[in-house]
Amino acid sequence: STTTKIKDDDNDAATHEKEKTVAKILSPAEVAEKQKKMRTVAISKFRRRVYAALRRVPQGKVTTYGAIAKSIGSGPRAVGNALRFNPFAPIVPCHRVVKSDLTLGGFHGTTGDTELTRKKVRMLVREGVKFKPNHKKKQTAQQPTPASKLDEACLFDFGNKPLDISEDEMTTEALTTIKQ
Repeated sequence: STTTKIKDDDNDAATHEKEKTVAKILSPAEVAEKQKKMRTVAISKFRRRVYAALRRVPQGKVTTYGAIAKSIGSGPRAVGNALRFNPFAPIVPCHRVVKSDLTLGGFHGTTGDTELTRKKVRMLVREGVKFKPNHKKKQTAQQPTPASKLDEACLFDFGNKPLDISEDEMTTEALTTIKQ
């Protein structure tokens, strides 16, 4: 089978770092298996646009449901629903999406202090996302919890124009390809 490359600049260091991180999370065999499974899953064009937009958020940054929604001309709840059922995780990094108040939000359909939201915190910390200390609980920045707020400096900016997402960027191959 042929592989469709995502239309990112080959010199884009953030994209390269993001893909190296995913490569550490999934083995080549796991990526191949995920690609094989995804070829049989019916995914709407809207969800593919959400996933393609999210692929642009680099490691060490987060975005909000509202920012993705604005970038593709949609609503934040629809984006949240698309991410709740993201079959391409962690290649499409849904863990990098947070609420507009910069608190964690949900993860895999769960909210609050759960094992899954704690996993989201660990994934973000591993990628270099910074959290603010929680002064109510005498917490340090090195001990974030699902209730912690993220540092505004980690917020990714899509810009003011709607994203131009090509059909090629929305293919299963593009959404699951990791550049080596």
